[in-house]
Formats: sequence, structure tokens, C-alpha cells
Amino acid sequence: MSVNLRALSSILRPKANRLVIGNKYSSDAVFVPPKRIQRSPTDILKAISSTVGKDPTAPHYKYHDDPYLIPYSHSTKRSYSMSQEAGRKAAQWIREQHADLFQHKEADPMIEKFSPKPVYNEESNVNEDILKNVINAANVSDAVIIYELLVKKEQEISLPTKLSLLELLCFYNGEDPLSEDWIEERWYRQGTKKREFVKNCWRGNEPIQQLFRELSESELKSDAYCTLICGMLNYGQVDGGWDLYEKSKAAGVALNTETFNCLISKAFVLKEGHRMVLEVLEGLAKDMNSRGLRANLGTLNKLLKTLSAISSNKQAREMIFMTFSEFKRLQIEPSAASYFYLMQAFYKNKNELEGLMVDILDNLEGKRLGMRDEDDTNFFLKAMEIASFVLRDKELAYKIDSLLHYEDNYNLLGASFRESVYYRYFFTIICGSESFEDFLELYDRLVPNVYIPEPKVMSDILMAVETQMAWEHLRRLWSDMVLFEHSDRIELVEKVLAIAVDCSIDTLYEDMAQIGWSVWQKIEAQFEAKKIRTNNIERTGGMLGQLLTLFVRAGELSKAHLIMDKLLRDENKIIGEPDIKSIAMYLDSCIANKSPDTAIKCIKYCNTMGFIEATAFAVKLNKELDLNENQKARLSAIVGNECLDSES
Repeated sequence: MSVNLRALSSILRPKANRLVIGNKYSSDAVFVPPKRIQRSPTDILKAISSTVGKDPTAPHYKYHDDPYLIPYSHSTKRSYSMSQEAGRKAAQWIREQHADLFQHKEADPMIEKFSPKPVYNEESNVNEDILKNVINAANVSDAVIIYELLVKKEQEISLPTKLSLLELLCFYNGEDPLSEDWIEERWYRQGTKKREFVKNCWRGNEPIQQLFRELSESELKSDAYCTLICGMLNYGQVDGGWDLYEKSKAAGVALNTETFNCLISKAFVLKEGHRMVLEVLEGLAKDMNSRGLRANLGTLNKLLKTLSAISSNKQAREMIFMTFSEFKRLQIEPSAASYFYLMQAFYKNKNELEGLMVDILDNLEGKRLGMRDEDDTNFFLKAMEIASFVLRDKELAYKIDSLLHYEDNYNLLGASFRESVYYRYFFTIICGSESFEDFLELYDRLVPNVYIPEPKVMSDILMAVETQMAWEHLRRLWSDMVLFEHSDRIELVEKVLAIAVDCSIDTLYEDMAQIGWSVWQKIEAQFEAKKIRTNNIERTGGMLGQLLTLFVRAGELSKAHLIMDKLLRDENKIIGEPDIKSIAMYLDSCIANKSPDTAIKCIKYCNTMGFIEATAFAVKLNKELDLNENQKARLSAIVGNECLDSES
């Protein structure tokens, strides 16, 4: 259906300047447009999606709606997502490298994202307002350049602007942050960010030192000390941050609560012994109290973080409960991170942990948690890990998952890596404790668009199939394994074949044979292409014997002949030998189908491999089939005339 936009606008235009007041119109009212709200590229999609809720069976809207273009493995998901973003990065690079081609400004108001980024150098005409704008945009490198230009030109910079610049440099450690435009890169890099902060990576460059010297002699001295102490502590310069704290105490500089929170969080790094850490915490608490500072949620979480790091100490564990009680008295509501530290502290104490988990989930049931601390994203991951591996409690796992999907609590799951690990834990406990049919409901809901099982999880699923004899689902699981690129994992392929061979339901023999044929085709394709890869499926005698069994049982003798030909042709290249039961089954099938030539090949292979059953097989063939002279001669050449004559 097409819409005539010009006609529509002509209808609406006369009415646009009139507002209804009661039952009358007023042409005098002035329309004041609302302030512009900054939107991200996917806000419209998110708004539409919120009206219908999340459909876990549908692929993410960032992928093309085409079954041939939807990724079904971790590597392809990452590649597809990052390749789209790489295209946008390439466009941005072209815009910045050829800024002269993008000087037209047709949009009104101007769209800054479409304009090339200004380049600042010695000839640039800069002032404090430009510096403020660059600081607000978090362009660290440009802010440093502009600041140095202003200093060189001896232009006056106000103290608040200097403080803002110092805060920017300390917050980002003097480096440009990853742009918020790169959503996918942030999604995949988020898990590695905190590991970088463990080591000392503080970059206390000259602008930081110069700004601090100037501000420390002004009325903003307190803010300067707080900013620099927090920056040094957050980026691993713990000794330097503590020395600056001691210096501020000696100089009588006022510090804020956030600075003390940073000091508390690094107490276990600063001191080695548990008793010394507790003494540091006590000293910081007394200092806060003497300054009249009020604790907040950050204080609670940093205390719990430090105490959980030394939770092997009995006094530290007692202090954790005392801390919770004290902050409850102060009416400070714990966040998800608070409970994360609590779980971490008692992780190795199973007896206390069980009751603790029940209390935590009962307290949080039906609540929207919200993001109130940077470590809130650890809560669901740790809770599911405990339910899956420590307590092995499926009911607890279901309660955790229910809380995760309440309102927007799913946002606390964090980045891509955390999401995968969470569902790895969840699948492990449910797969090992529920019936396979119930587990499949979870599997169908989440795989492959939300979660793709890792090889270890897929191994657990196959073990459940084997234990519960759910052979009817094996073919579907194998198809998924091919999609997920797990079919190169030799241990998984061997497990699938072992389960297929164990299947005792006649009606499923054909399905099992199709699985075997898929494995066989993959093996042949790998070796025909002569791929030099470390994860090629190794052709072992045991595996070929299993394939032999699957094909014979399904009545697909032509495929079984291919396996036997391979065994004969590459007997010196194949590691191990097939099970004699598989060989006997193949021989019986050859006899039943009156195929003496293939049966003789089988006996020849048995004799070459040193199977003592070779003679018995030859006698059986000679007895049950009428062999011609040529066939008898070939058989005699294998086992000897005396063996056949003695049994005739």
C-alpha cells in the first residue's frame, strides 16, 4: 500500500498550528518541539522488539534474515558481527582520511556523526570552549593536544576545565576509549577488560602530573587528590595511590567517599597477610568516620570484595555478615554485586552455601535488580556455577534462570563470553538431572540463536542420550553438531558412533546408518583434499568397524563394501583394528546376500591382521556357499588347503 506523502502533509499542515483546548481550537498556541534525545542506531529496533517480547527461537536482528546467512557457530557469529562493524570502520576511516570530500553540510541541524573529525595541530585555532567540547566527547588524545596548545600559547584555562581534563585522563588512563559506535567490539571485548586492570598499567604522563601540580595548589585541591588517587588505584598503581593518600592525610586534604571506596578495594593488594588487610580496613573505616563521610553502596561492595578475597580467614567471614547487618541498619540496599561477593566468600563451604543461596534467591525473587555496580554482571554467572557444580541443584538453577528473565535483569548477564558460560552451566545441570525430553524443551528454546553448546556440553548431552537410551534424538543432535562445527572433534565423533552402534531399536537402524555415512563422507573429504589440519578426524580401525556395523545392520551392503575396501587398501595407514564382532556381522551379511568375493576379501583382511577367527570364517564360507574353483583356490591361498579339507 503506497502513501501520498505530499497529500498527507497538506492535510495535516493547516491543523499543525492549532491545539485543542476543551472543545475549542486555539490558533494562538505556539508549538514548542521537545528537546532532541540522542538515539543509538538500533533504538528503533529495540523499541519495536519490546512490544512483542524476546523470541529466543529467532536469530538476532543484526544478522540477515536468510537461513543461508544466519551463523550457527561461535566463530561465524563473531565473524559476521565483526565484519559488519569492520565495514562501518572502513567508512569512518575513509571519511577521516579524505575529510575534504565530506565538507558539505546538508542536514539541519547538522549531524555530527556524518562530519569528519577535526584534526588539531600547531596551526589550529583553539580555545577553552573547544577543549570543553572535546572533554565532554571523551576524546582523550585531542584533549591533550588542545591543552598543550593552549599552554604553549599561554591562554588562560579555568580551574574547573583543568579538573575536568584531569578526571578524563585518570578515568581512561590517558588513552582514547573504544567508541560507543562499535557495539559488537565492545560486546566481545568486555570480558577481557578487567583482566587488563590486574597488572600495573598506570600511565602517569606529563599532562596528568602538570594538571595535578596546578590544581593541588588551588581551591580544587581536594578534587585533584581524589581524582588522582582513584585513577592510580584503578589502574594498578596501588603503592603510589596509597602514598598519595598518606600525603593527603598529612596535608589535611579532604577526601570523598568514592576515594575511600577505591582504597578499600585495594587493601588486599597493598598488604599480604590477612591480619594486616583487616587492620587497613579498620584504619580506613576510622578515617572515614573521623571525616564525617557517609558510606554508600560502593563502600559496601568494596568491603565485601576485599573480605571475600581473604575469606579463608574466619574473622573475615564473620565481618562479612556484620557488614551486611550494619549497612542494612543504614538502609543501604545491597546490589547484585553484594550477593556475588557473598557467594564468592562461602564458595568452598558447601554446608553454609546451600542455605545462603536459598536466602539470596528468596530475597531477590520478583525484583528488578538494575545495574548499580560494575560487578553486578558477575552475579548470575556465579549463582549458576554454584547451582551446577557445587550444589548440583536443578531447582535452584531454575530459580536463578527465572530471576534472570524477570523484566530487564537479563542485561546483568553482561558480554558474549559471560552469556555462553552462564548457559554452559545451566545446560550441564539440567542435562544431567532432567529427563531427556524435558531437557530438549530447553534445548529447542535456546539453541542455536541464544546459545551454541560447546564441545564439553555437547559431550554431556551425548552422555545423557546414552544413559537414557534416547537414540531417536541422535540424528538431530548430529545434524546440529555439523552446523556448530563440532564434527571435527574426534572425541565427539567417536562418542556419536558408539551410541549409534549401541542402538537396539530396529526402526532406527537406518537413521544410525545415515549418521555413519555422514561421518564417512567427512573423513573421505578431508583426506581427499589433503588438508593439513590438527583436528582432522583420524581413521582408526575401531571407527571403521563401527561404520561397518551401522551399514550392515541397515542393510546397506554397498556402503559396507567401501569400508572393507578401505581396510584392505590402507591397512598399514589405519591405526588399530576393528572389533571382530563387526567383521563377523559383515561376513554373515555377505554370505546371506550370496557375495562370496566380498566375503573372501573380508577373510583375507582377517588373515592379514592376524585374527585367529580367519580360519573359522573361511570354513563357514566354504560350507554355506557353493564356491567355484577360482574362489576356492583364492580361499585356500589365504588359510591353506588343509584347513578347508579338514572341515569338509
